[in-house]
Amino acid sequence: MQEKTERKRHNIGYSIKINQEFKEFFLKIKKVDLPIENVLYEDEIWDGPLTGICLWSGEKYYFSNIAEFDISENPRKYFLIRLTEQQLENDEALHNDFIKYIESKPRVQYGNVIEREGAEWDKYFEACEKYPDQIIHKDQIVAWFEW
Repeated sequence: MQEKTERKRHNIGYSIKINQEFKEFFLKIKKVDLPIENVLYEDEIWDGPLTGICLWSGEKYYFSNIAEFDISENPRKYFLIRLTEQQLENDEALHNDFIKYIESKPRVQYGNVIEREGAEWDKYFEACEKYPDQIIHKDQIVAWFEW
C-alpha cells in the first residue's frame, strides 16, 4: 500500500499537509541547494514563495513549504516533489487560468492594498473546479531545501 499525503487547494495553490510519519521521513531525505532564481512560477506566496514550480537538474519540480514549520521562520523549509506528467499539466493549466483571469488585469492601489482591476475571481474559481485535488505520494518527494 502506497503512503500518501494530500495537497489541498486553497485560494491559489496548494500546501502540503504532513503527519508525524512524514516529519520522520523528512529527517531521512537529502537536503539540496536550490537557488530561488530557479522558480518558474509560484502558486502561493506569503512574503515569498510557498508553493510552485521550479527547475532542478534541468527538470520541472513542484516545491511546497513544509506546513508544520512556521512560515515566518527564516530560512523556510520546502519539499522538492517530482510530479507525474498529469499532475504537472494540471498545475500548469491552473497557473495559466490564474494568469488569464487574475494576473493579466491591471494593478490598482487603494491605500496600502493592491488589487487587480477587473479580476475575474469567479471565473478563476470555476476553472479551478476542473482540476482534481492532487495526491502526493511519499516516493514523489525527492529532497528538501531552504530559502
